Parts: sequence; structure tokens; C-alpha cells
Amino acid sequence: MSGVNTGLSVYDGQIESLANGDRADLVLDGRRPAEIENLTSLAVLRSGGSSIRILGINRLPGSAEDCGVAGFAPGAPLPSASSSGPAAQAVLNPKGRVVSIGAPGGTLPAGDSAVQAIGTDAAWLSANAHPGRHLTVLEQLRTASGAPFRLDPQMSIASAGLTLTEEAEVMRSLGAVDAMNLDGGGSTQFASEGQLLNDASSSPLRPVGDTIQVVPLGR
Repeated sequence: MSGVNTGLSVYDGQIESLANGDRADLVLDGRRPAEIENLTSLAVLRSGGSSIRILGINRLPGSAEDCGVAGFAPGAPLPSASSSGPAAQAVLNPKGRVVSIGAPGGTLPAGDSAVQAIGTDAAWLSANAHPGRHLTVLEQLRTASGAPFRLDPQMSIASAGLTLTEEAEVMRSLGAVDAMNLDGGGSTQFASEGQLLNDASSSPLRPVGDTIQVVPLGR
């Protein structure tokens, strides 16, 4: 993956990017037919009795959606702050304890993770992420009705489009024998009952003269 999805992304039961509001999501778990859910996501960083909301996972602080980074791979350089204002970074060991706190950047040892913050959030991180302190990340998904949505290790969710391999898996799960991909990106949008259900991966949209419409028999 060369960037970060705009919407919710879950692979093998682990959240890789957060949803931007209530989005239509494709849910695959390998045990049942594909399902569509409208899911919201929330991530919170907690230190003792204090907590702060996480606004992005695997995304450069202060950057807009679609401007993420590939992820904090072991040994790879961590992103530097995108803002000239206050910035802080805490590196955590595999047990969630703070190893170091300082300016964003450097490299990430295998098994460790990093939390970056800018602005007033940087002040909170500096005050609550002292070396040796345990930080906890709480992640939560909810359905459109507000009910908790549980993840399991086999589950994958994509709300910002599919790879061709994922697309083939979906069509096969729906019983299709033959399927055809008709482009994607800025030339693809999906609407149902007059409501737009996806965000195109590029803007502005490319002008397209053809559409495929599915209507009930007899209309």
C-alpha cells in the first residue's frame, strides 16, 4: 500500500485507518457472504485517568485525508512534523510503555509503535507520556444504530475502494462466475436510492458518459 485509505480500513482484524464519519463499508471475514455496514470509528489514547482522541492512524499529523504515510515499518524513518508549531512524539515498546518522548522523527525499532501530536495535543502528550508510563489505545467501531461492532482476526473492511484481488473475492462470494472491472478512481461513484455511498479516490471527478443502473423488474 503506497498510502492510507481515506475511510475505514481493517485487515486481519486490525484497524489500519479510521473512518471519516458514518461510511458505507464492505465487510469480509471469509466465513459468510460479503456484508455492507455503515460504521463509525473512534480511537482514544489514555494515560492514567487522562485521555485524548486519536484523529488518525498511520497518518502524518496535520495532513488531510489521502495524504497519509505507508505506516511505521521497523527501521523505516518516522515522519517529521508537518506543522511549524509545537510537535511531540512518544515511542512505545510492545507492552505499551513509553520508551522516549521528544521531537517527531527517527526510526522505529521492531515491535515498537509511535504516537505523534501537534498543537495543544502535543502539550498533552508531553505531559502524559513520561518514559516508563503505560499508554493504552482504545479502538471502537459502531453500526448505524449505535451498537458495538466486533472485529475478529479474519475480518477485513474497506470503505475507500477495493484492489482487483479483493474485488474478485467479493464477486466470487456473491456467486458470480464472470465479472468485469470497468475502471475506478475518479471515474467511479456508487449511488443507491438517490444517496451517494462512496467517496471517489481522486478529485475532480473524470467526466464519464456511461453508467450502469440496476432497477427492480418492471420499473
